[in-house]
Amino acid sequence: KITDTNTIEAWIGEKITLRVKDFFQLEKGSFAERADAVWDRASLVAIAPAKRSEYVTVIGKLIKPGGKILLATVDKREGNEEARKAGPPYSVDESAVRALYEDAAWVESVELVAE
Repeated sequence: KITDTNTIEAWIGEKITLRVKDFFQLEKGSFAERADAVWDRASLVAIAPAKRSEYVTVIGKLIKPGGKILLATVDKREGNEEARKAGPPYSVDESAVRALYEDAAWVESVELVAE
């Protein structure tokens, strides 16, 4: 475990580095290099809908051109409207993902892999 000058805690392995910091405080220069890939297993669904576009903006600053994002979301198709809007986790369906990412200048394509 190390701590760099930006107070990011980091655990460095042979082929992976894990860092801990408030995501919304990250900037383009927070790391020596931009990421080749991002695995968002449960971040977007934990973020209030009003902050989602800011989240996508930060991801765009941290990922290399041509980088890949694997995004897993929760789609609460059942239940009443109140249940679908409650969170976290918040319901994030395919149309919400497309609305967030397809208009971002740095995104080449958005593809649904499989349900």
